[in-house]
Formats: sequence, C-alpha cells, structure tokens
Amino acid sequence: MKKFIQHIAIALSITLLLPTIFFVDISLAANKTNENYEKTSKLEQQVSKGYSNKFCNAIGMGVSPQGAMKLTIDENSKPSFNPSLWFELVVSGEDNIRELNDKNIAEMASDQIIDLCGGAMMLSNKDDEIKFKSDFLNQVIKNKVSTKE
Repeated sequence: MKKFIQHIAIALSITLLLPTIFFVDISLAANKTNENYEKTSKLEQQVSKGYSNKFCNAIGMGVSPQGAMKLTIDENSKPSFNPSLWFELVVSGEDNIRELNDKNIAEMASDQIIDLCGGAMMLSNKDDEIKFKSDFLNQVIKNKVSTKE
C-alpha cells in the first residue's frame, strides 16, 4: 500500500510539473521575441511590415516563395515603393531610412511572414522555418550590398 501511494505521488508530481516546464519554455521564447521587437525602431517595424505584407500578398496571388521573395526585396529596396515610409521620406529624407539595420528588418519580416503565410508556403516544421529565415536574410543582405555598389 505504501509503494502504491508513492507511485501515485510521483505520477501526480510529474503530471503537475510537465505543464509548468512547458509553459516556462513557451514564456521564455515569447519574451525573447518581444525583446527583439523592443530593440528595433518603429521605422524598422514599419519596413518589416511592408516586407511581410508584400510577400504574403504575392503568395496569395500564387507567386512562388522565391518569386515573392525577389519581388518583395526589389520593391522594398526603394523606399518610394513602400507607402508606410512616405511620411518619413517627406520629414527626413532618405537619411533615416539608410541607417536602418537590415538584419533586424529581415529577421522581423521573416517572423511576420511565417506567422502570416507560413502555412500557405508549406512551412510545416522548424527546419523549414529556419531555412526560410536564412534564405530571406541572405537575400535581403545580398540585395543591399548590390544596391550600394
């Protein structure tokens, strides 16, 4: 009888402990994402939203993920094609826009794209998401380098 009670106590402890560990893991991941967004400027958030909206619109129209990536990056390489930046262009010109952190923008945009239209792109697991994020970041950086030359 004493062994039975010990087994029940252990099973109950494990049952109560596992959801707590799982919840803490989710909370830590959410906090990490929030910290990334807090470190970025409002302007970077606007630019990343422009990337994600254009990308997901292209996916919705049947463009392949690679085509959507190229289209989105090409259009966002010129601030005049991003309506959310027009006010900033009028107020401060392109100076503030040129100083933005492309890596932050690409990371934020890829997170937003995965959230908004990852299912439509068949990103079914973490490996697919990581590959997409890496490809997107590389393309954004490559495009920035080629447009500066």
